Amino acid sequence: MAVFGDRVQRHVLRRSARAAAAGRTEGARRRRAAFAAQRRPLPALLAALVTLLALSAPALGMRLGFADAGNDPKTSISRQVYDLLAEGFGPGFNGPLIVTGQADAAADRQLQRALADTDGIAATAPPLPSGDGTLATVLVFPDSAPQDAGIEELVHHLRENVLPGVEKTTRADFHVGGPTAAAQDFADTVAGRLPLFVALVVGLSALLLTAVFRSLLIPVKAALLNLLSIAAALGAITLVFQHGWLGAEPGPVGAFISVSRYAKDSRPPAR
Repeated sequence: MAVFGDRVQRHVLRRSARAAAAGRTEGARRRRAAFAAQRRPLPALLAALVTLLALSAPALGMRLGFADAGNDPKTSISRQVYDLLAEGFGPGFNGPLIVTGQADAAADRQLQRALADTDGIAATAPPLPSGDGTLATVLVFPDSAPQDAGIEELVHHLRENVLPGVEKTTRADFHVGGPTAAAQDFADTVAGRLPLFVALVVGLSALLLTAVFRSLLIPVKAALLNLLSIAAALGAITLVFQHGWLGAEPGPVGAFISVSRYAKDSRPPAR
């Protein structure tokens, strides 16, 4: 404002003069809306609060992940190839899980039997030994697409229930990896740390406002409004991208989105 204040003021005055010459008042609609809210603050507050809470509700079911070719437009070559692979070999062919462990014939056979008996797995490939013969890799094809909610449950079920049983009887170590599992691990990490991240960002913002304004009411109000507005933004994102509103391809919300929204929208407001 120190650099461009005079130029902005001249522009505002010229616009006001043109409005006065035309017989209308500049900003009359906004002024009437502001006066109406001042005369009846409670209805205005309740209407805004109900709207923001309604928009925030879908964020409770937000599922984090990453987009792949299944989110591309249906007319794109990548999406057509993705759909053809899913149609010909099953949806899990587009995002197989990789199970690695020590190369042992008996252990590998038991691992394959355990994987074949696991719900959510459509097929497994024969073990592929490493060059030195110390490790073996098994490709696991789920019966659902990489972005389906069942993938998260399958990855956790393999790590917590299936593989520990095989390891106990074979004394071999097995691990679940691959791009699909790695994306799920990142999403789980972001979701687990998100409350701490929010508390840190909003807390530092509140401390800054407390130091600047020497008040407790202003930082508390700003923190609550920031949280509410961010939740409403995430709810709208969930409706559009996860549930496919407005023509978007449904899928998980990008794991970076929730962090970037909090980092962007938790800035101290103007006085």
